[in-house]
Amino acid sequence: MDDETRRTYVKQFKRRITEEEKANGNNLKIFIVCNMLLTGFDAPIEQTMYLDSPLRDHNLLQAIARTNRPYDDKVSKLSKEFGRVVDYVGVFQNYKEALNYDPEDIGEFQDVDSLAKTFPAVLEKAMSYFSEVKLEDSYECTIALLRVLSGIDQGKFENAFHNTVQLWEAISPNPVIRPYRERYLWLLTIYELYLEEFKRTLFEADIYAMKTRELIRESAKLLNFKGHLPEIAIDSDYLEKLKETKLSPEDKAEKIIRDIETVIRLNENNSAVYVEFQQRLDELIRQKREESQAIEDILLKLSALYAEIDDVASLPRRMGFDDKGSFELFTILTNRFSGIDKPLAKEFVTESTHQLKAKIYLGWQEIFQDVNRFKFDLQLLSVSDKYAPLHLDLADNDELTNELMNAMIKFYSIN
Repeated sequence: MDDETRRTYVKQFKRRITEEEKANGNNLKIFIVCNMLLTGFDAPIEQTMYLDSPLRDHNLLQAIARTNRPYDDKVSKLSKEFGRVVDYVGVFQNYKEALNYDPEDIGEFQDVDSLAKTFPAVLEKAMSYFSEVKLEDSYECTIALLRVLSGIDQGKFENAFHNTVQLWEAISPNPVIRPYRERYLWLLTIYELYLEEFKRTLFEADIYAMKTRELIRESAKLLNFKGHLPEIAIDSDYLEKLKETKLSPEDKAEKIIRDIETVIRLNENNSAVYVEFQQRLDELIRQKREESQAIEDILLKLSALYAEIDDVASLPRRMGFDDKGSFELFTILTNRFSGIDKPLAKEFVTESTHQLKAKIYLGWQEIFQDVNRFKFDLQLLSVSDKYAPLHLDLADNDELTNELMNAMIKFYSIN
């Protein structure tokens, strides 16, 4: 090939093969090269290098490094955490001699057979949380899994899960792991349940790497393990729909807790009011865990909390605020100072936002000097005789001042 054609193919090889790429004639997945594409070849999308040339020293190290680049595709959510070298020459039978580097600088390369021997223990570590659950396609199993998931360190479970998937991808289709296929599918099934019930993330097979995706598509279990839990949309009829389900009071409480946590997580960056909601939820969770109240009473309080969260959109108006911005400033202050004079704090934020709105103009939030001037006005108002009893001390509290100004920028920007 001439240089221009070759460069075109290299560009195509680096791109993710989408339907659009295929429509444009790009379905290039394999390159066969000789003494090329080692130095300076940056294609993290490359998964595997088939080595059929006796490379040595820096050439071999560069070839490995090019294959071993991590890769994350933000569109498809696919990731590559390691590279694979299929060695037809035997270089890796004595790679330390072939590389001629200090062994401590190189580290160990792991072959598939050695990795396969570690898979059972890695899988069982991820599944150990569920050792007391009878795994079957039933409502009882689903509820039991959810109870376990609600009580474990979910971060550690996620790490154990991802370690297992990564190892499966590295060694599949090694025959050593065949006996563990069913158990691995159960782990995927449990993780699907975890995503949908605790993360409110719809399960998509495409989030997994290639070999796991193939396994999911081959198996009916993962795609059919649904329908045991009530599918209740988080909307204005949520509580009524929940009452009609066959869930026990204990399980209804757990479901409301998960759904309240979801609503808070989705909205906590939009309003400080969710900080208080989280604190109240934590207290109810504590009471439930310690069984300090009957589960029916806890369920009623959870339902009331959910109703408040569901009604939060109208909360500023019901509390007498002109807009969401002034209500947000008020919430920041009441979260920061538990014993604050709320009527006076309400007057303070109302006056400060009225002052701001009287002076702002198109694009004011982009002008550094004007933002600082509005910040100074806020500090000056806080030390006036009228608002001094609040003890806000904004002039000496940059963190609180910036938090209030960021809320003003968020709610009163003019683009």
